[in-house]
Amino acid sequence: PSTRPRPAVSSCWTPSPVVARLCLIWAALASVVAITGWWLVLYITESPFIINPGFIIASFLFILGVLLSTFFTALFYAKKDFATPNKILLSINVLLLCGLIITNTHLIVNHYFLQIYFFSFFLQGLLIMILFFRKYAAGRSGEFPSRQILRKVLQYSLSALMANLIYFLVLRIDYWFVKYYCSSNDLGNYIQASKIAQMMLVVPAIMGASLFPLFTSGRHSGSINQLPVVVRLLLWMNAGLCLLLAGLGWLLLPFVFGSSFNSLYHLSMLLIPGILSVTVTYPLAAWFSATKRIRINLYGSLIALTIICVGDLIFIPVYGSSAASVMSSAGYFAACWFYIHIYRKQYPVTANELFILKRSDLRQIRSNFLQSARESEKIFIPNATP
Repeated sequence: PSTRPRPAVSSCWTPSPVVARLCLIWAALASVVAITGWWLVLYITESPFIINPGFIIASFLFILGVLLSTFFTALFYAKKDFATPNKILLSINVLLLCGLIITNTHLIVNHYFLQIYFFSFFLQGLLIMILFFRKYAAGRSGEFPSRQILRKVLQYSLSALMANLIYFLVLRIDYWFVKYYCSSNDLGNYIQASKIAQMMLVVPAIMGASLFPLFTSGRHSGSINQLPVVVRLLLWMNAGLCLLLAGLGWLLLPFVFGSSFNSLYHLSMLLIPGILSVTVTYPLAAWFSATKRIRINLYGSLIALTIICVGDLIFIPVYGSSAASVMSSAGYFAACWFYIHIYRKQYPVTANELFILKRSDLRQIRSNFLQSARESEKIFIPNATP
């Protein structure tokens, strides 16, 4: 490969005002399309909510707020500004929690709490958008995305939509097989085991979403040293959680969920290989998406979906919900190794570099923690010196 240094920034990094306006336009148009579809669903099903304008407005504001929060939080992350959007989200959610606490004593809050809840999403998105424009896109009025940018965004979005739809099936289709072939008690145990697994994937999912805008910037997309470190740290973090679940779950899970969840521990143990596989997959999927190879994510999801569907059809009628856990883990494991194989073809890292934790990783965690503490001190104490 060429040793010529890359430009400091890429084309998607430079025009912050253009990208910000594109996000605003996209969120508004998508919200109109979504609320129109939602109104049609209400009309077809003859729902009484269709004549409730407050419900329709709350639905629209909820959709728009979620989209604005998602888009502009990603733009803040691309600027390596992680504090600003999360302070807004934290503040509004704390206020919302306080409102929930006083609902029993405050009649007005109690009566309108549902509307307040949905409006809070819009308020989050609105404040994050306003602050981004003020900090990074001020004084650049009149700039809108060109046709070339719109074409690229549309092509990428359609590919991402297809990949996400397939991945949604990967995460949910086993529920349908278990429901069809097994009892309601087995289904309840399996769904709860899946939810426990999903709880362990919250941090990798957040990390993947945070890494995507960083990888897309020219300063990060060429680095082959950061991704293995992230994979190692996430893998060993979740391995520790899985070990804790294996050691204490047999006692804690029946105590927390009740005696009817008699197979919850067993199903959760069978899902551990899948949990660790998806842990590795999230940062790799963010890498492929950011480097314009979203088709890799599409192929990986198809591999997992095929294994899960074929395996569930063959083995669930015989072995029940245990087969669903095994086949889910098998599908996630196959997709994970497909991602690793593609990544190693371009960047020939060893297995040790991807999976074995190093002392330097722990030092990096300590360094990052201290740096975050200093940045937090600057945020809350403006006159603090480095």
